[in-house]
Amino acid sequence: MIDKYLSEMSGVVITPDLIEKSVYNMGNVSPIAKVIQKALNGEEVTICGFGGSITEGTGMEHNPPEESGITCSDNTKCYFDRFCDWWDEKFERKLNRVNAGIGATDTPLAIHRMGKDVFEHNPDFVILEWCCNDGPELLSKQATYEKMVRSFIEKGIPVILLSMATRTGVSSQKLHEPIAKFYDVPMISYRDAYMDYEKYPYFTTDTVHPNKAGCELASLLLCEFIEKVLNDIDNIAEKPLNLPEGFLCEDAKVYAEPYIVNLKDIYDGKVDGIRIKDLGAFKLDEKMSKFAFRSYYGFSAYAKDGNVPMVIEIDDIKTLFLLLYRNTVYRNVGFYVEVNGEKIENETFTSQHGRDNAQTEWDYHWASERICAYPDREKVELKIYPTVESETQCIKIFSLLIS
Repeated sequence: MIDKYLSEMSGVVITPDLIEKSVYNMGNVSPIAKVIQKALNGEEVTICGFGGSITEGTGMEHNPPEESGITCSDNTKCYFDRFCDWWDEKFERKLNRVNAGIGATDTPLAIHRMGKDVFEHNPDFVILEWCCNDGPELLSKQATYEKMVRSFIEKGIPVILLSMATRTGVSSQKLHEPIAKFYDVPMISYRDAYMDYEKYPYFTTDTVHPNKAGCELASLLLCEFIEKVLNDIDNIAEKPLNLPEGFLCEDAKVYAEPYIVNLKDIYDGKVDGIRIKDLGAFKLDEKMSKFAFRSYYGFSAYAKDGNVPMVIEIDDIKTLFLLLYRNTVYRNVGFYVEVNGEKIENETFTSQHGRDNAQTEWDYHWASERICAYPDREKVELKIYPTVESETQCIKIFSLLIS
């Protein structure tokens, strides 16, 4: 099927050995085989893509540079939609597709939004794409990635782990590989398949996001994987999803049923068990901020209003993150906190993007910062102290991420 699938492209020759290299872990394919059988039976199937900007589709409209010799079709769809289009044609039935990709986000935010953005859609299986957003150097995010994978397995939802990479191969794949083995789930690597291919640098136009060629080739790996399972479907014995008793990352077990609470809802008295006791220097923004497909009211603090804390009482938590705004031009704008009277500072408690990890900087960035975590549930008083020196810049906070 490789030649047929790439018939619209020239200058790129994908051979079966490259496809084979992409399968880091075949894993337990029985749950995926059951979904394929469901499609063969003519039943309705729902597939979700859950990831960052690559899943959302950033860069998908760009052609490879002229010197690459690659000529693409006019298809400007992301890898996920290309895969879903192939599925529709293959099984002659239109599936329900849910693209839950949000650019510039990581797995700490993902585990808190997956309930609303993924679980509510009752997907038959989910493609997880997070290798370019977590950063290979942040071990703490290995735990949030594991929590995400484990949460799907606990709900009986099979997953395929899709490992993308930047032009230079930067990826958190090495952090994800042990999780794939531990939970015996399929893991497909775009980097392993194409990194050594001479034209690989041309598969992205902006160094990170796959262009038309990259999206085509990423979707090809998924199509070939499903094709492989389909071809062997009669020989695949039924086997349940693997849910080990323990955790690979001990930190993953502190996250219990994560969810997002918007500060505006707390401010309006709509949230039980959480209260804003004092806004301090923070004021409710007059206009909502648009982030991907959602709008939020921010609470912002400027230098002129002083270093007066917002005070929030939370009756019952295990973990707490803040969802805040970052910008590449902000300097000397940040915060520190007190939790039950204990002062907590971190160099990443800032509105200056680029201090959280080594990713390429966007003009803006929404960041999730972990404040505290407890082995048992606790009641906390949180005080957020703004530290703002610029008269025109601010610290802006939108939500609490709680488990």
